[in-house]
Amino acid sequence: MNCLSVRVILKNPKLRKEYKDTITVKPFKQNKFSISDIQLASNIKNEKCRSLKSLFYKNTLEVTPNPSAYYSNVLPALFYYSELI
Repeated sequence: MNCLSVRVILKNPKLRKEYKDTITVKPFKQNKFSISDIQLASNIKNEKCRSLKSLFYKNTLEVTPNPSAYYSNVLPALFYYSELI
């Protein structure tokens, strides 16, 4: 297993706080199928032009995240993305 340390420091000195944590990263097992985490999205588009400039480009798709996970009659569809490896 590999470990990844994350450190976030805010630029505003009045609000400056430091958060440090260690995340354990489990490698995918070879010769077995694995599934990634599921990402909730507000929209998924099939981008044939492969807009590599988009921050949300994943494997020929543009996956617009929905970090609030809020859905209503205004946003009634639940889009999700995951990868099978």
